[in-house]
Amino acid sequence: KGTHSSSSSSSSCVPRTCKNSEIEKVTEEESTATTMEALKARIRELEKQILRGDRYKCLICMDSYTMPLTSIQCWHVHCEECWLRTLGNKKLCPQCNTITSPGDLRRVYFSSKASESIQRQRGCLSEAAGALKEAEARWT
Repeated sequence: KGTHSSSSSSSSCVPRTCKNSEIEKVTEEESTATTMEALKARIRELEKQILRGDRYKCLICMDSYTMPLTSIQCWHVHCEECWLRTLGNKKLCPQCNTITSPGDLRRVYFSSKASESIQRQRGCLSEAAGALKEAEARWT
């Protein structure tokens, strides 16, 4: 499949964590502590980027929307599961306390560009976390 050779010397590399990553390659010759800290810093950077730049975040679960719905009473948007769980307890919007019910909820469709941005951010974070996990397993 790939062009990686198991007979390559100590120059084998961990793949890049994302196209825009500052971590180009991590060789086995670099110190473990430096590698782990670089991966942890990359994860922190991606988490901040997602929190700072993600306009598509549910204020109930604090994650990117999954199946976003809006109430026609107040127009606040939350994940479907978050809305339904909240409305099961009280019939109020958790953000502004406007009276609302499951019948007032409507599906929200994002543009493909917004959806791609959300997926790309999640993918980069997942890749960085995976690289850190691999590095920790290999060096601990």
